[in-house]
This record gives sequence, structure tokens and C-alpha cells, in this order.
Amino acid sequence: MTIRNIFKRSVSDLETPSDQQPVQQDLTISEKKQLFLRTKMYVILQEVMEELQEYFAPEEEIIGYLPFTNQENSTAATVGIAGMMHVKTPRGRDYLETFHELRGNRLLVFTNKKIYFMVVLEFIEEKLFNAYDYESIAKIKFKKSQTSYREWQSNKGFKKETITHYTLDFQAGDHVFTETLTDTDGQKFLALREQIPALKAIELSNKVTRNSFMDYMFSNINFSIRTFTILSWLFFGSLFLYFVYMIVKIYFFPETIRMPDLDNLPEIPHAPKIPGGASLSNNFLGCVQSLGLIFRLFI
Repeated sequence: MTIRNIFKRSVSDLETPSDQQPVQQDLTISEKKQLFLRTKMYVILQEVMEELQEYFAPEEEIIGYLPFTNQENSTAATVGIAGMMHVKTPRGRDYLETFHELRGNRLLVFTNKKIYFMVVLEFIEEKLFNAYDYESIAKIKFKKSQTSYREWQSNKGFKKETITHYTLDFQAGDHVFTETLTDTDGQKFLALREQIPALKAIELSNKVTRNSFMDYMFSNINFSIRTFTILSWLFFGSLFLYFVYMIVKIYFFPETIRMPDLDNLPEIPHAPKIPGGASLSNNFLGCVQSLGLIFRLFI
């Protein structure tokens, strides 16, 4: 179990009564460290849930959780510059020093009335979270996708493997939520959907649903990827066609190429003087002029 897997295991512990959790007596040093981290994460999550429930409406209760990590889920907005944040509180610094994680551990909390989303460290630091009413969600994109690849195994050679993942996407009011789910996450979401009538009433779709055309254009990751891919193909396709055009022009229509008049080339000006008595090298000016002559060959 890696340190990042601890988060998902600890969230699972929230749904498991503590008296049903087996305790192993003989543990290695590594296992003891993992148990310590898992226990600490469990305590932190318990505290976070208690603080979150202060914002609940009357008779609102937690039904289940869906945790996300950078290791298994999307990293679009939680790594690099987007994943940076300034940790100021003692609780936040303790969390960071223990788990070495900033915005990677995220959590969806499903209640009987709303869906809550938080970055755990942001909630610890500033009580930041988003709440989505089920009634404000028109449709949920829940699309299953599979990616195949071949993995080398010493005794069997290349073996075909398939990874199953899901896209979870919805808009609630002005907020858009998009995440990539593992196969296990996807099955967990479907199980939670069966337990929550208000969530089950929301239609599942294979397409993104937005409240306006502008939202569809600027908050749709799949649309952005497709657009970028098409523009990239057009750009590189244009470069390839121009390269083919120049090859055809040079080899089959050389008479159309205007050659420079070598007898009337302009003289290279003297290099300007700079303070201290030094002068700029004529090589640089010569290179610039040579590039200009080469450019003139192809126009």
C-alpha cells in the first residue's frame, strides 16, 4: 500500500464499523508505519466529516463517499501550478508533513439531499467546499471507456490487458464537476446511486450536459481535447503539405525558383564598435545574410 492509497483505504474505513476492522498482531516495520498513517488519516477524516456536518440541513445525513487521488484519478487541476497552495495553519502543516500531499486527495460526500466536494487540505485550511443540490443537476455524464495495451510477461510474452475507466461529469448551477473514475470507483458510484432516490432520479448520459452553449465550450474538457486535437492535425498537416510542395517545386519545377544574382550581392557592412574597443563578429552578420538568401530561394 502506497502513501497515496492510504487515503482511499481510510475513506473506506469511515463506512466500516471500527469493531469489524481486523487488527493484525505481528507487523513489520513497514506495516506498522502504514497502520500509523492509515489510523491518522482516519482520525483526520472523522474530524473533517464532523466539521462538514455543521453545514448540513436538518435531517441531512451522509450516505457514502467517493475518494479521488492523483495516483488513480484525474490530475488535470491538482498537479503542477494548479496543484500548489500555501499552507498556513498548524493542522494543515501537520497534514502536509505527514502525507506529503497538497490538492491530490479529494472527496465526494453523498448525503440524502446534496453532493459535497472538497479538497481535504483546502477544507482543513479554509473550510472550502462545494455543495450540489440534486435538483440542480439536469443530467450526469457517466460514460464507460476501455483502453487496451500489451504488457510483457517473461513466461507468456506479450499479454493483452484492458483498463476500464469512467467519466463523471455534471453541472449544478454555475459549478461544473469533472472527474475520471477507476472501474472500482465507477461501481461504487452506481451502488451509491441505488441508495439515494434523489440521485437515482437524475438521468445518466454518455454526453456532457451544460446550461448554455458558452458553458459547453469553455467548461467541457472532452470538447477542448477534441478541438485541440483537430487544430493540431490541421497545423501539422499543413506543414507536411507545404514540405511536399517545396520538394515538388525544387525537383520538378526548378525554373520557377528565383536564384539570387551572385554578381550583385550587397556588401556586408562593417561590424559596429562597442564600448571597450571590441567589435561584433562578422560571422553573426554573415549568418543573418545567408539565412536571408536561403529564404529568398523559396519565395
